[in-house]
Amino acid sequence: MARRKPDPAPSPAPPADGPTQAAAAPAPPAAELVLPPVAEALPGAAALDRPLVDRAVHDLNRIHAAKGLETAREMGEYIVSTFFGGDAAAFDAHGRSHISFGALAQRDDLQVSKSAIWYAVKLLPQLRQLPQTVAQALPMSHHRLLVHVDDPKAKVKLAEKAVKKGLSKRQLEGEIEKLKKRDPAATPRGRRPLPGFVKAFNRLKKVAEAAELTEVDESALRSFGLDNARRYLDEVEQGLAQLQAVREQLAAHVAAVEARGEGPA
Repeated sequence: MARRKPDPAPSPAPPADGPTQAAAAPAPPAAELVLPPVAEALPGAAALDRPLVDRAVHDLNRIHAAKGLETAREMGEYIVSTFFGGDAAAFDAHGRSHISFGALAQRDDLQVSKSAIWYAVKLLPQLRQLPQTVAQALPMSHHRLLVHVDDPKAKVKLAEKAVKKGLSKRQLEGEIEKLKKRDPAATPRGRRPLPGFVKAFNRLKKVAEAAELTEVDESALRSFGLDNARRYLDEVEQGLAQLQAVREQLAAHVAAVEARGEGPA
């Protein structure tokens, strides 16, 4: 009787939402992205994982169908588990550089806003800091305000006061403003304001994206008129020249910082 050949070693299982692509090279931008070792271990952090993002959109839309504190908690736990290895601190450290998580927020079919996702994740440590009875008694509007209080003791004190005295959202805002004046370190300063040229460029990107969706044909140009077309052509060329000047300044700044060996600001 012939001996049965041993079964070959199983190949790695394909992702749940799609087949593997044999010998598929990673996209150049993602392959060149250098992340800290911890960030590289996060699902979809260094390269876009489309099945992961597709599944997250579907699941988050389902969770978002319900409202309230428990919905926010479930959403936050889902985000942390799916993209950040179950560690809420990894969201703070790598949320902005995580490629697949960034792609999630840009999806048109996601019914959850960026701010709702952010608050859902920031809510998780807050729910551990507050007494359970107090946390359950506060509405989401109050939880959102308390997320911006860094000092755990001050946060608990404000939350207990809001529940005991039945403070409205506006009244709680007033209490937090008083805290800022007494102890500025108790509340974060927030993000640095964007430079004016960045805001202008973001507006320009929206205009460019909208223009891509609008087909300009010969009949439209004829009805628009030659003089109008020339005038807008001049304005476009002026805008391109201004953008080129900004590009050169940014490139010079980046080159100078890299030459000094400085990290990101």
